[in-house]
Amino acid sequence: MSLLYALYEALYAAYRFWLVSAWGQVIFRPPWADYPIAIGLLWAPAVLLRQAGRASKQDLTGLGNLSGL
Repeated sequence: MSLLYALYEALYAAYRFWLVSAWGQVIFRPPWADYPIAIGLLWAPAVLLRQAGRASKQDLTGLGNLSGL
């Protein structure tokens, strides 16, 4: 999904460059293009917290053997 978004951004940037060079017109990104970025920024902490919660609930008896090192 992120590869598709990067491709979209690259193509849109090329289109904007063409508009600036050919017509002198500047067009900003559409408002909906900010949503995938915001979702990605919120997704990373959510996954981190989820994984930290699951790791704290696991049985750590297998790691007890490492304490004798």
